[in-house]
Amino acid sequence: MAKLVYLCYRNPEDLRFTEDDLERLAQRLTPDHISASVRTVTCYQGIVFSIITPNEAIQIHEASVGLGNIEVCSVDWWKPGAPVPEGAYALFRANEEKIELVTDIVASRSIWYVHTEKLFIASTSQRAIIACLQSYEPNPKVYPWLLSSGCLGPELSWDRRICKMRGDSRVVLDRRSWELSEHTTPVTFEVELITDQEHERRLENALQTTFERLDLDWQHYVLALSGGYDSRYSMAMLRKHADLRYITWGTKTALQESNSDACIAHQLAQKYRLPHEYFCLDLSNEPIDRLFDRNLMAVEGRIDHLHAAMDGFIRYKQLHEMGTIGLIRSDVGFNEDPVTTRFDVIATNGFYILKDYSNISPVDINEMEPQELPDYLQQHHDESLVTWRDRLYHEFRIPSILAALAEGRLSYMEQVNPLLAHRIIQRVRMLPDHLRTDKVVFTRIVNHLIPDVPIASKRSTLAIPDLLAHEEVKTLFYDVLESQQVKTMLPAGILNCVLGNLTQEGWANRNLLDKKKKSILVRFLPAPFRRTLLSSVRQVKKPTLNPERLALRCFIIARMQQILADDARVLN
Repeated sequence: MAKLVYLCYRNPEDLRFTEDDLERLAQRLTPDHISASVRTVTCYQGIVFSIITPNEAIQIHEASVGLGNIEVCSVDWWKPGAPVPEGAYALFRANEEKIELVTDIVASRSIWYVHTEKLFIASTSQRAIIACLQSYEPNPKVYPWLLSSGCLGPELSWDRRICKMRGDSRVVLDRRSWELSEHTTPVTFEVELITDQEHERRLENALQTTFERLDLDWQHYVLALSGGYDSRYSMAMLRKHADLRYITWGTKTALQESNSDACIAHQLAQKYRLPHEYFCLDLSNEPIDRLFDRNLMAVEGRIDHLHAAMDGFIRYKQLHEMGTIGLIRSDVGFNEDPVTTRFDVIATNGFYILKDYSNISPVDINEMEPQELPDYLQQHHDESLVTWRDRLYHEFRIPSILAALAEGRLSYMEQVNPLLAHRIIQRVRMLPDHLRTDKVVFTRIVNHLIPDVPIASKRSTLAIPDLLAHEEVKTLFYDVLESQQVKTMLPAGILNCVLGNLTQEGWANRNLLDKKKKSILVRFLPAPFRRTLLSSVRQVKKPTLNPERLALRCFIIARMQQILADDARVLN
């Protein structure tokens, strides 16, 4: 488990947390079905940090800690002020004079921090910071973002006091003056004026260099294998390591669908004789409230993709108990969908605000905190839609959505994400628009390595309508959302709509019918035609926020208030 909490007191004599306190914190943050452990280190007078369920994948040097993957050639990774290392990581480094926090180029691993007159807390966990502050101050600014986009929004935390670092950033605390400074390298897409063939050669060189420098204890890692391009590239580069295992997850029925991630991954494993295991993600038979709480507590309520993990994280529990210390992901820096309008850019990145929806009343919107778009996420005056699409992917979707999705698995094991290495992302930002769209240049490279296995066109996980078809889920949502506290947090119009839908007969069945219609379109209409059709619809009609997704997002907001309030009391 890669949950780190890092504390520094301005006056070392104020240090008040004991090892027993931090063990209680570890118990609180560890999923309820695995054993908790903690490693606590005190050094440089006034600094104490704890790693919850530590393992060999985490790098430690005196007061410095590296989570994720730091290339072995980065010999001075632990020195404050040293050059930023290659890899995808969250980096905490310190000495007697300074503490420095460092994010990778796209903030694939989140770092949160609080700076008070007496105490500096940094962590990979908002919940850990709230526990150490021993209080919770709700941040209503996250509510409209969670309702509209299914995440907390750019740089926002559940607690108004907590700050979130952007990608390619450094936060430095001067321990003598107690002053804090932050520097973020601006994201720039500057096309290198070379031929398409040379672009491909240089990208391939960056990819190969990154994988050649991966130095892992392969027998204790697994590679997540899907039916898409990204993970098959990782597989092609790493299958020379005989001890590496491969895993895929999805529903039971997905294995029978020839175009699904599950089925295509199985074909890849058979073709290349890989040690491969399939984990079933069908709804667990545990009490439904326990499943939701385990999921919310692991991902810290940062994302609404709970329907894809309603197996109760049994797959991660089993891997953890088998001695697996890390999972290799294949997230990439490409957002492949073609775009012709502003709404295409918003849709492909999940960057919706409430005003974008046709079925959210302006009255309800005005009852909530204003939804502010940071200037750096706006389209630049000289920026193409395609470049804006990919910049939003790097500055919003990866740090706000993909990093949030990682929280669940990081409660059980470490994560390595080689395709998000600095040298690869920088090379992606030098590509012209036409080579980034549809991952044109990347797919050429992959097809050259693995030319004769089809690409999956269907996901293998549970969908939200499938989840809401279960009566106990609807009952849980209704019981939580009808409380008086929730009525003070969310607009009456939105809440009444959700509660009314939850009591309607046949609601889930109607949404399942909509899902079947969509499935038919996906199966029989080629992807380019589907995208053109959707783009045309967006130009004349605003999207609607469907009721089951709205219900799930309202539930997350409501339930997280109690979870975070309980976190604040764990060290009292």
